[in-house]
Amino acid sequence: MRIGLQDKVIGKNQNRPGKQASYIKKRKELQKEVEGLEWRLFERQRNLDQMNKALDGAIGTYAQTSCLQLTTNMSKTLPRELRDIVYSYILDEEEIGTVVQQVRLQLESECCTHAPCSFSIPLFMDTRFVPLPVAKEVLELIADHHARTPDIANTEVVPKSARQFLDMQALHLPVPVSRFFSESDLRIKLHLADLLPFLNFDIPDEEDSQLEILIESVRQILLDVPAHPNRVLTLELWEARSNGSEKEALRTGLLGTVEEIKRRGFKEVSIGWYSRRTS
Repeated sequence: MRIGLQDKVIGKNQNRPGKQASYIKKRKELQKEVEGLEWRLFERQRNLDQMNKALDGAIGTYAQTSCLQLTTNMSKTLPRELRDIVYSYILDEEEIGTVVQQVRLQLESECCTHAPCSFSIPLFMDTRFVPLPVAKEVLELIADHHARTPDIANTEVVPKSARQFLDMQALHLPVPVSRFFSESDLRIKLHLADLLPFLNFDIPDEEDSQLEILIESVRQILLDVPAHPNRVLTLELWEARSNGSEKEALRTGLLGTVEEIKRRGFKEVSIGWYSRRTS
């Protein structure tokens, strides 16, 4: 009996190598099948992504076309009062705050230096979806809403005559950049010589006349910034010319304006004069 049991054990052990080889072979076959399935799955996913991309493009194009047509018709048929009511439905405090913050980040240091500026805007102001007049009106509505907030309700209004210098420039809409800052500190950087090409004057050839026009233009820019008791105003005036007498004449000409600004009710006014080299 013991001998028979030993024979069974020996026979069982003898069969193990064959079974192991069979298992290994079967595992390799299954692994090969899995690899094939993975590749086919990858192809299916790639095809699906391509289909989604094509569908998204088609849907996006349709959305742009239909939305642009709708808003264009609205801008042509509805009076401004009714359009403002429509805009008010899509403008909540969060959206207004987002646009205001974007404007501040883009323009707080360059508001009077470059033109035009651009910034990230929500879809309801994207000119792919709405005509430019609608985008301008929405942006103007945001500026007016922000300007009427209690913290700056009693500040003076920026006159239209000076808006060309305090333009926000986004969408080429004349909205004073100061309307987007409220009580926030405002830093204005002016490259004085760069202002001359943008002035709406026929500048004579005489050097004295150019200097006088430049002084008056800078004066308008600075005096049209609304004062606020919580606002710190920082002015950076950059001069490109190296002639010492011209610099002195410019600073002397603006001295009265600077003193007038300091008396207008700002929390603090800081003015710095800087020079830059020209080639």
